[in-house]
Amino acid sequence: MLKKLVTCGAIAATLITLMNAGMGRAIVVVSTPSDSVVRYGAYSGVARIVSRRTSGDLYTCTGSLLPGGLHILTAAHCVTDERGNRNAIRTGVRFVERSGTFAVASDGYYIYSSWRGNFFRGNDLAVLRLTRRVSGVQQYDIYRGASEVGRTFIKVGYGEIGIGNLGARPDLYGKGKLIGLNRFDGRGEDFVVLGKPLPGRQLLFDFDNGTFQNNFFIGSDLGWGYREINIAPGDSGSPSFINNQIAGVTSYRATFFSITDVDNILNSSFGEYASETRVSFFQSFITEAIRGRYRSAVIPATRSSVATTRSLDLATNDQTSLVGVSSTESPTTVPEPSSVLALAAGALSVGGLLRQRQTSASCRGERSFAPTRIHPFNQQR
Repeated sequence: MLKKLVTCGAIAATLITLMNAGMGRAIVVVSTPSDSVVRYGAYSGVARIVSRRTSGDLYTCTGSLLPGGLHILTAAHCVTDERGNRNAIRTGVRFVERSGTFAVASDGYYIYSSWRGNFFRGNDLAVLRLTRRVSGVQQYDIYRGASEVGRTFIKVGYGEIGIGNLGARPDLYGKGKLIGLNRFDGRGEDFVVLGKPLPGRQLLFDFDNGTFQNNFFIGSDLGWGYREINIAPGDSGSPSFINNQIAGVTSYRATFFSITDVDNILNSSFGEYASETRVSFFQSFITEAIRGRYRSAVIPATRSSVATTRSLDLATNDQTSLVGVSSTESPTTVPEPSSVLALAAGALSVGGLLRQRQTSASCRGERSFAPTRIHPFNQQR
Protein backbone atom coordinates (compact mmCIF):
# COMPACT_ATOMS: atom_id res chain seq x y z
CA MET A 1 0.00 0.00 0.00
CA LEU A 2 1.02 3.64 0.27
CA LYS A 3 3.97 4.25 2.53
CA LYS A 4 5.60 7.60 1.89
CA LEU A 5 3.47 9.68 -0.42
CA VAL A 6 4.80 13.11 0.48
CA THR A 7 6.68 15.84 -1.32
CA CYS A 8 7.54 19.44 -0.43
CA GLY A 9 7.86 22.74 -2.24
CA ALA A 10 5.83 25.31 -4.10
CA ILE A 11 3.80 23.87 -6.94
CA ALA A 12 1.25 24.69 -9.61
CA ALA A 13 -0.95 22.39 -11.66
CA THR A 14 -2.94 22.27 -14.85
CA LEU A 15 -5.79 19.88 -15.57
CA ILE A 16 -7.39 18.73 -18.78
CA THR A 17 -10.23 16.35 -19.53
CA LEU A 18 -9.96 13.59 -22.03
CA MET A 19 -12.65 13.97 -24.62
CA ASN A 20 -11.54 14.43 -28.18
CA ALA A 21 -12.99 15.84 -31.37
CA GLY A 22 -13.41 13.44 -34.24
CA MET A 23 -12.20 9.85 -34.21
CA GLY A 24 -10.75 8.42 -30.99
CA ARG A 25 -7.29 6.94 -30.99
CA ALA A 26 -5.17 4.99 -28.51
CA ILE A 27 -3.88 4.91 -24.95
CA VAL A 28 -0.35 6.21 -24.36
CA VAL A 29 2.04 3.32 -23.66
CA VAL A 30 5.66 3.02 -22.56
CA SER A 31 7.26 2.17 -25.90
CA THR A 32 5.48 0.30 -28.73
CA PRO A 33 1.76 1.07 -29.13
CA SER A 34 1.16 -1.88 -31.45
CA ASP A 35 2.03 -4.24 -28.59
CA SER A 36 -1.05 -3.02 -26.71
CA VAL A 37 -3.73 -3.35 -29.39
CA VAL A 38 -6.68 -5.35 -28.06
CA ARG A 39 -7.19 -8.56 -30.00
CA TYR A 40 -10.49 -8.87 -31.83
CA GLY A 41 -13.23 -10.08 -29.51
CA ALA A 42 -11.48 -9.12 -26.27
CA TYR A 43 -13.18 -6.46 -24.15
CA SER A 44 -15.87 -6.34 -26.81
CA GLY A 45 -18.22 -4.43 -24.51
CA VAL A 46 -15.96 -1.36 -24.47
CA ALA A 47 -17.39 1.09 -26.99
CA ARG A 48 -16.62 4.37 -28.70
CA ILE A 49 -19.10 7.16 -27.95
CA VAL A 50 -19.65 10.15 -30.25
CA SER A 51 -21.99 12.99 -29.30
CA ARG A 52 -23.32 16.03 -31.15
CA ARG A 53 -23.32 19.07 -28.86
CA THR A 54 -25.65 22.07 -28.79
CA SER A 55 -22.77 24.05 -30.34
CA GLY A 56 -22.86 21.72 -33.35
CA ASP A 57 -19.48 20.20 -32.49
CA LEU A 58 -18.67 16.52 -32.13
CA TYR A 59 -16.97 14.85 -29.18
CA THR A 60 -15.73 11.32 -28.79
CA CYS A 61 -15.33 9.35 -25.56
CA THR A 62 -15.25 5.74 -24.37
CA GLY A 63 -17.86 3.77 -22.45
CA SER A 64 -18.71 0.27 -21.21
CA LEU A 65 -21.80 -1.90 -21.60
CA LEU A 66 -23.52 -2.67 -18.30
CA PRO A 67 -25.52 -5.82 -17.42
CA GLY A 68 -28.72 -6.13 -19.43
CA GLY A 69 -27.13 -4.76 -22.59
CA LEU A 70 -29.12 -1.51 -22.59
CA HIS A 71 -26.93 0.93 -20.64
CA ILE A 72 -23.47 2.47 -21.07
CA LEU A 73 -21.30 3.68 -18.19
CA THR A 74 -19.15 6.72 -19.00
CA ALA A 75 -17.98 10.08 -17.65
CA ALA A 76 -20.54 12.84 -17.08
CA HIS A 77 -18.38 15.44 -18.83
CA CYS A 78 -18.76 13.46 -22.06
CA VAL A 79 -22.34 14.75 -22.36
CA THR A 80 -22.34 17.98 -20.30
CA ASP A 81 -21.04 21.53 -20.41
CA GLU A 82 -18.65 23.26 -18.03
CA ARG A 83 -21.44 23.68 -15.44
CA GLY A 84 -22.50 20.07 -15.51
CA ASN A 85 -25.63 20.68 -17.61
CA ARG A 86 -26.44 18.27 -20.39
CA ASN A 87 -25.45 19.65 -23.81
CA ALA A 88 -25.44 16.47 -25.90
CA ILE A 89 -28.23 16.57 -28.48
CA ARG A 90 -27.57 13.17 -30.08
CA THR A 91 -25.20 10.43 -29.03
CA GLY A 92 -24.17 7.24 -30.81
CA VAL A 93 -22.32 4.20 -29.50
CA ARG A 94 -20.30 1.78 -31.62
CA PHE A 95 -18.66 -1.55 -30.80
CA VAL A 96 -15.77 -2.92 -32.86
CA GLU A 97 -17.31 -6.38 -32.90
CA ARG A 98 -20.79 -5.22 -33.91
CA SER A 99 -21.96 -3.57 -37.09
CA GLY A 100 -24.06 -0.44 -36.96
CA THR A 101 -24.56 2.27 -34.39
CA PHE A 102 -26.60 2.14 -31.19
CA ALA A 103 -28.32 5.43 -30.41
CA VAL A 104 -28.77 6.84 -26.93
CA ALA A 105 -32.43 7.56 -26.16
CA SER A 106 -33.32 11.24 -25.97
CA ASP A 107 -34.54 10.64 -22.41
CA GLY A 108 -31.70 8.26 -21.56
CA TYR A 109 -29.06 10.63 -20.13
CA TYR A 110 -28.68 9.76 -16.45
CA ILE A 111 -26.11 12.21 -15.08
CA TYR A 112 -25.15 12.02 -11.42
CA SER A 113 -27.11 14.85 -9.80
CA SER A 114 -24.19 16.35 -7.84
CA TRP A 115 -21.98 16.73 -10.91
CA ARG A 116 -21.29 20.45 -11.41
CA GLY A 117 -18.34 20.35 -13.78
CA ASN A 118 -15.78 20.50 -10.97
CA PHE A 119 -13.30 17.72 -11.68
CA PHE A 120 -11.33 18.10 -8.46
CA ARG A 121 -14.49 17.68 -6.39
CA GLY A 122 -15.56 14.56 -8.30
CA ASN A 123 -18.94 13.05 -9.27
CA ASP A 124 -17.96 12.77 -12.95
CA LEU A 125 -20.22 9.87 -13.90
CA ALA A 126 -23.15 9.17 -16.22
CA VAL A 127 -25.23 6.22 -17.39
CA LEU A 128 -26.63 6.33 -20.94
CA ARG A 129 -29.67 4.27 -21.99
CA LEU A 130 -29.70 2.97 -25.55
CA THR A 131 -32.78 2.69 -27.74
CA ARG A 132 -32.15 -1.04 -28.26
CA ARG A 133 -30.27 -3.78 -26.47
CA VAL A 134 -26.81 -4.83 -27.57
CA SER A 135 -26.14 -8.54 -28.00
CA GLY A 136 -23.05 -10.44 -29.03
CA VAL A 137 -20.60 -8.43 -26.91
CA GLN A 138 -19.49 -8.58 -23.29
CA GLN A 139 -21.38 -6.91 -20.46
CA TYR A 140 -19.63 -5.76 -17.29
CA ASP A 141 -20.69 -5.58 -13.69
CA ILE A 142 -19.25 -2.88 -11.46
CA TYR A 143 -16.66 -3.35 -8.73
CA ARG A 144 -18.36 -3.05 -5.35
CA GLY A 145 -15.42 -3.49 -2.98
CA ALA A 146 -13.44 -0.90 -1.03
CA SER A 147 -9.86 -2.05 -1.64
CA GLU A 148 -8.96 -0.40 -4.94
CA VAL A 149 -5.87 1.47 -3.69
CA GLY A 150 -2.75 -0.58 -4.32
CA ARG A 151 -4.59 -2.85 -6.78
CA THR A 152 -3.55 -3.37 -10.38
CA PHE A 153 -6.17 -2.52 -12.99
CA ILE A 154 -6.58 -3.10 -16.71
CA LYS A 155 -7.36 0.01 -18.75
CA VAL A 156 -9.13 -0.22 -22.12
CA GLY A 157 -9.91 2.83 -24.24
CA TYR A 158 -10.04 4.60 -27.59
CA GLY A 159 -7.86 7.62 -26.78
CA GLU A 160 -4.92 9.13 -28.67
CA ILE A 161 -1.83 7.07 -29.37
CA GLY A 162 1.60 7.87 -27.98
CA ILE A 163 4.65 6.72 -26.04
CA GLY A 164 5.73 7.78 -22.59
CA ASN A 165 8.76 9.92 -23.44
CA LEU A 166 6.82 11.97 -26.01
CA GLY A 167 3.22 11.82 -24.83
CA ALA A 168 0.05 11.59 -26.91
CA ARG A 169 0.38 12.03 -30.68
CA PRO A 170 -2.83 13.43 -32.19
CA ASP A 171 -1.36 13.06 -35.69
CA LEU A 172 -1.26 9.25 -35.40
CA TYR A 173 -4.53 7.46 -36.11
CA GLY A 174 -5.94 4.01 -36.54
CA LYS A 175 -4.81 1.87 -33.60
CA GLY A 176 -8.33 1.57 -32.21
CA LYS A 177 -8.91 -0.13 -28.88
CA LEU A 178 -5.79 -0.44 -26.68
CA ILE A 179 -5.08 -2.11 -23.37
CA GLY A 180 -2.52 -1.82 -20.59
CA LEU A 181 -1.86 -1.90 -16.87
CA ASN A 182 -1.44 0.54 -14.02
CA ARG A 183 -2.03 0.63 -10.28
CA PHE A 184 -4.24 2.87 -8.17
CA ASP A 185 -1.95 4.96 -5.95
CA GLY A 186 -4.50 6.78 -3.80
CA ARG A 187 -7.90 8.41 -3.51
CA GLY A 188 -8.81 11.99 -4.31
CA GLU A 189 -9.01 13.04 -0.68
CA ASP A 190 -5.38 11.97 -0.22
CA PHE A 191 -4.36 14.69 -2.69
CA VAL A 192 -4.58 17.69 -0.40
CA VAL A 193 -3.49 20.27 -2.98
CA LEU A 194 -6.52 20.42 -5.23
CA GLY A 195 -10.01 21.73 -4.73
CA LYS A 196 -11.24 19.89 -1.61
CA PRO A 197 -12.09 16.60 -3.31
CA LEU A 198 -15.14 14.90 -1.86
CA PRO A 199 -14.20 11.75 0.07
CA GLY A 200 -14.35 8.37 -1.61
CA ARG A 201 -15.18 9.53 -5.12
CA GLN A 202 -11.89 9.50 -7.04
CA LEU A 203 -8.99 7.11 -7.61
CA LEU A 204 -5.57 8.45 -8.65
CA PHE A 205 -2.64 6.88 -10.49
CA ASP A 206 0.55 8.09 -12.15
CA PHE A 207 2.49 7.16 -15.30
CA ASP A 208 5.83 5.66 -14.29
CA ASN A 209 8.98 4.94 -16.28
CA GLY A 210 10.81 3.14 -13.50
CA THR A 211 12.73 6.17 -12.20
CA PHE A 212 12.34 8.08 -8.96
CA GLN A 213 12.57 11.46 -10.69
CA ASN A 214 9.46 10.80 -12.78
CA ASN A 215 7.43 9.05 -10.07
CA PHE A 216 4.61 11.49 -9.32
CA PHE A 217 3.34 9.77 -6.18
CA ILE A 218 6.43 9.42 -4.04
CA GLY A 219 6.56 6.10 -2.23
CA SER A 220 4.37 4.33 -4.77
CA ASP A 221 5.64 1.65 -7.15
CA LEU A 222 7.73 2.54 -10.20
CA GLY A 223 5.47 1.00 -12.79
CA TRP A 224 4.71 -2.10 -14.83
CA GLY A 225 7.52 -1.73 -17.36
CA TYR A 226 6.43 -1.92 -21.00
CA ARG A 227 2.85 -2.76 -19.93
CA GLU A 228 2.37 0.54 -18.03
CA ILE A 229 -0.11 2.95 -19.64
CA ASN A 230 -1.51 6.44 -19.24
CA ILE A 231 -4.74 7.92 -20.54
CA ALA A 232 -5.01 10.44 -23.38
CA PRO A 233 -7.68 12.53 -25.16
CA GLY A 234 -10.50 10.25 -26.27
CA ASP A 235 -10.21 8.01 -23.19
CA SER A 236 -12.76 9.95 -21.13
CA GLY A 237 -15.26 7.50 -19.70
CA SER A 238 -13.04 4.48 -20.36
CA PRO A 239 -13.18 1.62 -17.84
CA SER A 240 -10.51 0.41 -15.44
CA PHE A 241 -11.10 -3.25 -14.65
CA ILE A 242 -10.36 -5.17 -11.46
CA ASN A 243 -11.31 -8.84 -11.83
CA ASN A 244 -13.19 -7.94 -15.02
CA GLN A 245 -15.41 -5.51 -13.10
CA ILE A 246 -15.45 -1.75 -13.70
CA ALA A 247 -13.64 -0.09 -10.80
CA GLY A 248 -12.88 3.29 -12.36
CA VAL A 249 -14.05 5.58 -15.16
CA THR A 250 -11.56 8.04 -16.66
CA SER A 251 -12.17 11.67 -15.69
CA TYR A 252 -9.07 13.85 -16.19
CA ARG A 253 -5.27 14.02 -16.39
CA ALA A 254 -2.96 16.62 -14.85
CA THR A 255 0.68 17.61 -14.45
CA PHE A 256 2.86 19.53 -12.05
CA PHE A 257 5.41 20.17 -14.80
CA SER A 258 9.04 20.26 -13.67
CA ILE A 259 8.37 18.39 -10.44
CA THR A 260 8.09 15.00 -12.15
CA ASP A 261 6.91 15.54 -15.75
CA VAL A 262 9.50 14.22 -18.21
CA ASP A 263 8.93 17.05 -20.72
CA ASN A 264 7.08 19.76 -18.72
CA ILE A 265 4.07 19.53 -21.05
CA LEU A 266 0.60 18.22 -20.25
CA ASN A 267 0.52 15.52 -22.92
CA SER A 268 0.15 12.17 -21.12
CA SER A 269 3.92 11.68 -20.86
CA PHE A 270 5.86 10.09 -17.99
CA GLY A 271 5.51 11.83 -14.63
CA GLU A 272 1.89 12.95 -15.01
CA TYR A 273 -1.08 11.69 -13.04
CA ALA A 274 -4.71 10.87 -13.80
CA SER A 275 -7.99 10.64 -11.93
CA GLU A 276 -10.76 8.06 -12.24
CA THR A 277 -14.27 8.27 -10.89
CA ARG A 278 -14.45 5.58 -8.20
CA VAL A 279 -17.34 3.42 -9.37
CA SER A 280 -17.99 1.58 -6.09
CA PHE A 281 -19.02 4.83 -4.43
CA PHE A 282 -21.77 5.31 -7.04
CA GLN A 283 -23.17 1.79 -7.14
CA SER A 284 -26.62 2.87 -5.90
CA PHE A 285 -26.84 5.55 -8.59
CA ILE A 286 -25.86 3.06 -11.30
CA THR A 287 -28.39 0.51 -10.08
CA GLU A 288 -31.19 3.09 -9.96
CA ALA A 289 -30.33 4.32 -13.46
CA ILE A 290 -30.44 0.81 -14.89
CA ARG A 291 -33.82 0.23 -13.24
CA GLY A 292 -35.20 3.44 -14.72
CA ARG A 293 -35.65 5.11 -11.34
CA TYR A 294 -33.33 8.05 -11.98
CA ARG A 295 -34.45 11.22 -13.71
CA SER A 296 -32.99 11.76 -17.17
CA ALA A 297 -31.15 15.05 -17.68
CA VAL A 298 -32.57 17.54 -20.18
CA ILE A 299 -30.85 20.29 -22.12
CA PRO A 300 -31.51 23.67 -20.42
CA ALA A 301 -33.77 25.94 -22.45
CA THR A 302 -31.36 28.87 -22.19
CA ARG A 303 -27.62 28.34 -22.58
CA SER A 304 -24.70 30.71 -23.03
CA SER A 305 -22.90 30.24 -26.31
CA VAL A 306 -19.30 29.07 -26.48
CA ALA A 307 -17.29 31.17 -28.90
CA THR A 308 -13.92 29.45 -29.05
CA THR A 309 -13.70 26.59 -31.53
CA ARG A 310 -10.95 24.74 -33.34
CA SER A 311 -11.33 22.52 -36.40
CA LEU A 312 -10.23 18.89 -36.37
CA ASP A 313 -10.94 16.35 -39.10
CA LEU A 314 -12.48 12.97 -38.54
CA ALA A 315 -10.04 10.13 -39.05
CA THR A 316 -12.48 8.17 -41.19
CA ASN A 317 -15.76 8.98 -42.86
CA ASP A 318 -17.24 5.85 -41.30
CA GLN A 319 -17.54 7.56 -37.93
CA THR A 320 -19.69 10.34 -39.34
CA SER A 321 -22.76 8.11 -39.35
CA LEU A 322 -22.77 7.97 -35.56
CA VAL A 323 -24.54 11.26 -34.98
CA GLY A 324 -25.81 12.35 -38.36
CA VAL A 325 -22.90 14.27 -39.86
CA SER A 326 -22.07 14.37 -43.55
CA SER A 327 -18.93 12.64 -44.80
CA THR A 328 -17.41 15.98 -45.82
CA GLU A 329 -18.02 17.83 -42.57
CA SER A 330 -15.08 18.82 -40.39
CA PRO A 331 -16.21 18.78 -36.76
CA THR A 332 -15.06 21.51 -34.42
CA THR A 333 -14.20 21.23 -30.78
CA VAL A 334 -14.75 23.58 -27.88
CA PRO A 335 -13.06 23.67 -24.48
CA GLU A 336 -14.53 20.89 -22.39
CA PRO A 337 -16.23 21.65 -19.09
CA SER A 338 -13.50 23.06 -16.85
CA SER A 339 -10.87 21.61 -19.16
CA VAL A 340 -8.58 24.48 -18.26
CA LEU A 341 -8.13 24.56 -14.51
CA ALA A 342 -4.83 26.05 -13.37
CA LEU A 343 -4.25 26.66 -9.72
CA ALA A 344 -4.06 30.34 -8.77
CA ALA A 345 -1.56 32.46 -10.69
CA GLY A 346 1.74 32.05 -8.96
CA ALA A 347 2.73 29.02 -6.99
CA LEU A 348 0.68 27.37 -4.30
CA SER A 349 2.70 26.47 -1.25
CA VAL A 350 1.73 23.15 0.26
CA GLY A 351 2.95 20.75 2.84
CA GLY A 352 2.35 17.64 0.78
CA LEU A 353 0.79 16.23 -2.36
CA LEU A 354 -0.64 13.22 -0.63
CA ARG A 355 -1.36 12.64 3.01
CA GLN A 356 0.76 9.98 4.53
CA ARG A 357 -1.19 6.78 5.21
CA GLN A 358 1.06 4.61 7.31
CA THR A 359 4.28 6.32 8.39
CA SER A 360 5.40 9.81 9.19
CA ALA A 361 7.68 11.40 6.60
CA SER A 362 9.78 14.50 6.34
CA CYS A 363 11.14 16.28 3.31
CA ARG A 364 14.71 15.49 4.14
CA GLY A 365 16.26 13.25 1.54
CA GLU A 366 13.49 13.92 -0.92
CA ARG A 367 13.57 16.04 -4.07
CA SER A 368 13.93 19.79 -3.75
CA PHE A 369 11.34 21.61 -5.84
CA ALA A 370 11.38 25.16 -7.12
CA PRO A 371 8.20 27.07 -7.97
CA THR A 372 6.90 26.05 -11.38
CA ARG A 373 5.18 28.03 -14.10
CA ILE A 374 1.51 27.54 -14.90
CA HIS A 375 0.66 26.31 -18.38
CA PRO A 376 -2.91 26.94 -19.50
CA PHE A 377 -4.31 24.26 -21.81
CA ASN A 378 -7.41 25.55 -23.54
CA GLN A 379 -7.59 23.21 -26.49
CA GLN A 380 -8.27 19.61 -27.27
CA ARG A 381 -6.03 17.47 -29.38
